[in-house]
Amino acid sequence: SQGVTVISSLPKREPNLYVVAVGISAYPGRLKLNYAASDAQLITRTLQEKSNGVFGKIEVKQILEREATKTSIMQGMDWLAERMTAQD
Repeated sequence: SQGVTVISSLPKREPNLYVVAVGISAYPGRLKLNYAASDAQLITRTLQEKSNGVFGKIEVKQILEREATKTSIMQGMDWLAERMTAQD
């Protein structure tokens, strides 16, 4: 069989990267985590610093410690849904 060539007049764009990073270190008692919040900050900073040229744009939403409620996490998911496209 023969190959198919697809020609598009649409400009090619790099995909965008959207990140919702949730980090809660201050759980009570034995559930306390030492690095969850700092890990969330570190991974988002690393993605922003090391991914230039890979993505069209990088947008980050961090939800840390007491701000990480069910409501704010669901708002973070809504934030993603509003921005993401099939090309990302």
